Amino acid sequence: MEPQGIYFMGCLRIVKIFALVLGLSTLGFSQDEIEDENSGTYTAKYTNFNVSSVPAFVLLDVTANKVQQAGYSRSIKIDWTLKNYKNTPNVGLELQPLWLLLYNRGDLKKYRNATDFERTLSTLSVSIGTYNQDFWRQIAWALKINLYQEVDPLLNPSLDEVLGDFQSEKKQYMAIIEDLKIKIKNEKSEAAVKSLKKKMYLYKDSLFNSEEKQIELNKIYKQEFQKDHWNVPSVDFGIGRLKIYDVQNVPDSSKPIIRGFGMWLSGSKGIGYRCLLSGIMRFQSYSDNRVKFLMGSSLRYGNPRYNLYAEYSYDFANNYYFESERIVEKSTLGIGGDFKINSIIQLNLGLNINLDQRFNFVSLLPAANIICLMNL
Repeated sequence: MEPQGIYFMGCLRIVKIFALVLGLSTLGFSQDEIEDENSGTYTAKYTNFNVSSVPAFVLLDVTANKVQQAGYSRSIKIDWTLKNYKNTPNVGLELQPLWLLLYNRGDLKKYRNATDFERTLSTLSVSIGTYNQDFWRQIAWALKINLYQEVDPLLNPSLDEVLGDFQSEKKQYMAIIEDLKIKIKNEKSEAAVKSLKKKMYLYKDSLFNSEEKQIELNKIYKQEFQKDHWNVPSVDFGIGRLKIYDVQNVPDSSKPIIRGFGMWLSGSKGIGYRCLLSGIMRFQSYSDNRVKFLMGSSLRYGNPRYNLYAEYSYDFANNYYFESERIVEKSTLGIGGDFKINSIIQLNLGLNINLDQRFNFVSLLPAANIICLMNL
């Protein structure tokens, strides 16, 4: 079987698992549990502080920035990455199965009543990613969990309090409208029907205005909350495996020539309102007895919508998979930024300057990630 077939079958299995999780999560919903997209619950669930690349891409080392900021998103994430102009874009998927199965409901009672340990487990994400470069084909899967985040939007009761008046007002309007519909249905007089319909239209207009006010308030609240907390302290831990195929130079290209295992720990902490300091330690070992141990830090400046960063990382082992006569790349200087185009699309751009063990210039590599968030 060709490696492309291996990738397809592997990805298909993961997609089936993802689809099963999504299917099971919908079985637990009743119609009245599905929240309105304008509701405070919906706003709280998708208030994302930091949206980093799919964890599987961290193992494949194809992210725009080597130092990933800690944090998580409740959305299902689709990530396209392009490491340089010679390579085709690659796709990664990430979701949180426990969150989708147990807590993704129209209200937050079950989540808020859960223990700290259960809420931590709900951040566990599963991801898969692929990367194609020349004759190498790579595939990786990873698990990531958020061990600590100082602020959880889902535990913040202020949003419920702010929107309580609107919810009560909307329920009153809806009850009056339903009552008028019944009266119109039972009324025989044409003049009375016209009068009741006119009255109903006025209440529908009031309901619409109330919903518009709530939408605007949700938007303002979300923006202000993200602005105040986008750089809160956070810690992530990830673990995963990868496989590397050679489609040209081995007799049976359907078998991986190298298997790898990796884990990493990343953390972030804000400095004032504008800065975010992040650090990462990543260890990877391969079946050809090579190891990789990378440490790095970055400093971001900006806000939750736009921020620029500078980073430095050092690899304490050779980060090449195969024997090479080239100078070993040991450290990387990176610059770039994250740009949220809207609430569901984010663009990450990076430019990495690779240096050898003597800090001499080796190569210059641009990279880009396009992240799409699916709010289910």
